[in-house]
Amino acid sequence: MKGHPGEDDRATQALRHRIREILESGPTGFDAVRQRMDRVQQVVREESFRVIGPLLATRAAEIPVGTYEEKRAFVAWLNAELRQRHLAVRCPKTGKPTILEINPGRIPATGRFRFDHLDEAGRHHTTFTCVELPPLEFMPDPSVTPRGRLRPGRGH
Repeated sequence: MKGHPGEDDRATQALRHRIREILESGPTGFDAVRQRMDRVQQVVREESFRVIGPLLATRAAEIPVGTYEEKRAFVAWLNAELRQRHLAVRCPKTGKPTILEINPGRIPATGRFRFDHLDEAGRHHTTFTCVELPPLEFMPDPSVTPRGRLRPGRGH
């Protein structure tokens, strides 16, 4: 897989063929096929996360975040990447899935990072703030079910 849009090389063709085999194997009813489809999607997400997580952390560490504007641009980029891949930042304090936000703090020119999560009732909680970004770890975003729907109380 070379990564170019529209390119359908041998590895992609083999993957398509194998997915089709898995989806068409076993019982043919809607529920049975949907379960196999959910499992295929889960495996793809897990394997993608295993590969992309460390690369995303490395890329994030290379981006300058010394000023408020740099932090703002970084947070927008990072959260877009995470949403697209159904990932979250692991809070360095609680280990919970969070999103990264920014606020001016006491030094508006520099700003602060804020790790924020939503509880089951949809309330925001700031779990950790910092001026300097700690090494980031990523985790699957539990607000997305295997079929991509948001759980109650969670909005993006």
